[in-house]
Amino acid sequence: MLTEPPSSSATGNVEAVKKQQQAVLGDLKALGAVELGRVSVIRNAIAVAIDEAKLPEVKQLSGVRSVSPVRNIERDPPVQPAR
Repeated sequence: MLTEPPSSSATGNVEAVKKQQQAVLGDLKALGAVELGRVSVIRNAIAVAIDEAKLPEVKQLSGVRSVSPVRNIERDPPVQPAR
């Protein structure tokens, strides 16, 4: 989850959420992440595939409130994180 309130909250700003997501995604891609999806209405979050060893670095990125690893996701075709 990211720190900007989601766009559905009383203080949520759609443009601020989009701007934050773009900035954080740039940092994530620099760590080798591959974007899988985004949400901005109920939560402000980005789903990525990334090497598990990079999670401590992800947690330290500006704008990141929390990191929740998800296991056993199947995609067609599978997405491999950059190493």
